[in-house]
Amino acid sequence: MAKISSFISRCLPRSHDSTTKKKSLGFTLIEVLVALVLLALSMGSVIASIGSNSFQLEYMRDRFHANRVAMHVAGEYYLLNPWPKLGTRAGDVKVGKSLWEWEAKVSDTSELKMRRIDITIYSDINPEQGLAKHTFFATNPSLNK
Repeated sequence: MAKISSFISRCLPRSHDSTTKKKSLGFTLIEVLVALVLLALSMGSVIASIGSNSFQLEYMRDRFHANRVAMHVAGEYYLLNPWPKLGTRAGDVKVGKSLWEWEAKVSDTSELKMRRIDITIYSDINPEQGLAKHTFFATNPSLNK
């Protein structure tokens, strides 16, 4: 019976009088500050990671659209002018909200019946750096017979 009463007295809350030692029921200021510093550091790295991922997503979207524009320009060359003149042509195409500028350089190859077409696509955001560069070849239809 003594064991049961001892167990019950340990489980029941004790009355706080001046003779019992007061227990701490919360965190100290130092513990709270350390926790906040750790939380701030981890949130900073998470935010930086999210920002980096959103930049990569935007870059990949722009590259996708630039490749579509390059294929569009190459299709125009093949359909409208199967044997393009030597030189450089430029133009622009609007895809979505962006204006894409393209430049096509047509040059001779060592093969007489082939011409090389180098197409570079530029974004209106960064016009100095090409986002996509493609090389296509055209054959002279009159020499294929």
